Amino acid sequence: MSSIPEDIFHDILLRLPTKSLLVCKCVCKNWFELISNPSFIHTHLNLVTQRNNFSVTINLYGKTRFTYAVHSIGYESLLYSSESDQDDADDMLFKGGYIFSSTPRTFLDLLCSCNGLVCLDFWTNDNRGKKKDKRRICIWNPATREYKKLPKAPTNRTSRGFVDFLGCALGYDYKINDYKFVTLVELDHRTYQILVYTLGSNLWKKIQNISCTRIEQQSGVLSNGAFHWLGTRNEDRCSSFVISFNISNNRSDEIQLPKEALDEGCCVSIGVLEECLCAVVHYLIDEKRVRRGQVILWVMLEYGVRESWTKRYVIDHERILKNCYNLRLMWYFKNGEILFALSCDEINLVIYDPKHGSVREPNLHGLRITDGASYFETLVSLKSGMYFAGNELMELSIEDEGDEEESDQFKKKNKLRNASVTEAKKRKRRVSHQYLL
Repeated sequence: MSSIPEDIFHDILLRLPTKSLLVCKCVCKNWFELISNPSFIHTHLNLVTQRNNFSVTINLYGKTRFTYAVHSIGYESLLYSSESDQDDADDMLFKGGYIFSSTPRTFLDLLCSCNGLVCLDFWTNDNRGKKKDKRRICIWNPATREYKKLPKAPTNRTSRGFVDFLGCALGYDYKINDYKFVTLVELDHRTYQILVYTLGSNLWKKIQNISCTRIEQQSGVLSNGAFHWLGTRNEDRCSSFVISFNISNNRSDEIQLPKEALDEGCCVSIGVLEECLCAVVHYLIDEKRVRRGQVILWVMLEYGVRESWTKRYVIDHERILKNCYNLRLMWYFKNGEILFALSCDEINLVIYDPKHGSVREPNLHGLRITDGASYFETLVSLKSGMYFAGNELMELSIEDEGDEEESDQFKKKNKLRNASVTEAKKRKRRVSHQYLL
């Protein structure tokens, strides 16, 4: 190795996938320090982003009651899968991926993701089926298996007796070189509060209150440097509007939807299409109360200008329209095809081809999906020093929100778990040295 110039193997390492780099960290001390360097991690992140090799991270119902699991499936695998390749579907879903399950009687929501970090919400419920104020928000890097639990959010409980995060987003603030988690919390029936958690300081900050009666979309949509959610001011959909929030300047604005999307018989969601903010409008009935059955994708060509909303695609395929009350745009491929999540009794994924007006369903082998987000593997560190080892399930201590300290039992478990991770790294390093010799 000493005969290879340092800049050469540095360049080679930068082009390796994340999982390979995690193995390379065990080769020698120099490589460990190089790959752990924040500058190397940042450069590798930029290269991974440029490759555009994303996956869909999906939250699934587990095999037993009250259990959930998170899986990763490459978008390209979804694109080329079909109902006929059953064997490939099983291999596609589990090969080289990760499985992260919650413990029994603990519910799990996949909130959002950013740069290889995934935000999860663990919560318990009582016998009446209501969420209680026993929950834990966690940011997790599935590739490195590092996680960090967020402290209690500084807000009053709602009238329902628990704090509910109805709008969420995880993003990177370039100005301060740090990650932020944004949430919209309901204060009363007409007011939401914007809260921002900064990873580096481990602190929450109250930003401002906004007038809104309901948040229609939980995960924020990133476009033009800001996150977006769909909200309403009254119970009818004619008052729908887009809430935008820029995490760099903590500024909140409103964006008006196209006028054609404010009919009473419309269901609306927002997404990103061809790098533009997109409104997915499902027209259920027209002004004469006649069933219409049509989906129109509107794109905002000039950001923030209502008059720039332009009709991009009109969809009337039966598979998308049938028994679907909510349609979410998840991804658009380089070949022009679009991945949608259909919310009926459960979520189904479909791929729509605008050129031919056709629809096909990727083979998920009958798995029941509850939510999904875009994801790609990175080395981004949470600087928490908290990991879970092997295929062992990560158990989070879900305490009452007023409790700041973790339980002694959880601390003991985590200390043993971290020790096992350290020992595993040492074993890998010894094996790597033997191989090199």
